Amino acid sequence: MKTLLLTLTVLISSITCNAGDSKWTVCNSKSFLMSAFEHRSTDGKSRQTDITLVYGGHVAKGVLLENSQKISLGSNELKLDGELTLNYKTNRMTLDGPMYIDAQRFDIEEVLRCVDKTQTTSPGSSGH
Repeated sequence: MKTLLLTLTVLISSITCNAGDSKWTVCNSKSFLMSAFEHRSTDGKSRQTDITLVYGGHVAKGVLLENSQKISLGSNELKLDGELTLNYKTNRMTLDGPMYIDAQRFDIEEVLRCVDKTQTTSPGSSGH
């Protein structure tokens, strides 16, 4: 019984807690939805941002090591090989470069508006 309670406590706390120095940002435009989770990397010294890009029913994931860099987000169906810039001061994310959907190339230049969701404590809460 003690093991069950300990397991449930760990599961619940891992769902509702973010580290004090991490930042979760959600960005969107008319065409794209992007989730960016900036946090301490596994070496404990540097920072990284986990990026998830959604376009229609397609999802691509990647890691951003600086706030602006060439990036390759990819899956079998959706791939972005371009530059991604995330500006926390202006709450904007810019995507620029070729995007491939099922191997068909599209050149994109897109600016997404962003919202800081760091204070969201659980799925479904509004964060207000």
